Amino acid sequence: MSNSPPESKLPKNLRGTKIDLFTVDSEELARQLCIHTFQIYSKIQPFELVGQVWSKDRELSRNVNALIAWFNLVSGWVSTSIVQQKTLRMRVKVITQLVEVNDFLWYARFKQEDTLPC
Repeated sequence: MSNSPPESKLPKNLRGTKIDLFTVDSEELARQLCIHTFQIYSKIQPFELVGQVWSKDRELSRNVNALIAWFNLVSGWVSTSIVQQKTLRMRVKVITQLVEVNDFLWYARFKQEDTLPC
């Protein structure tokens, strides 16, 4: 297992480029989603999970609520990315790309090597 992160798969020159689902490699997008999710998740303290405190005291459960907000943001982005497409062909293309990202996320959970921090 290597301590250095894998090489980024972002396009070399992003200046002036609109970044969207098709600009970024699926594995890189999965990696970035994973890293950001882990950064939020790793801040959660055990007391934030006891007795569903997140539903009673937003300040006391700041990190759980941040994770919930991140989940809602990502799921909203996914659904919006699909329904914004004007043609069936483009919807299929978006769904196919999102399934590929999901495959990388799933694969990382069960793989022995740490290519993604999930």
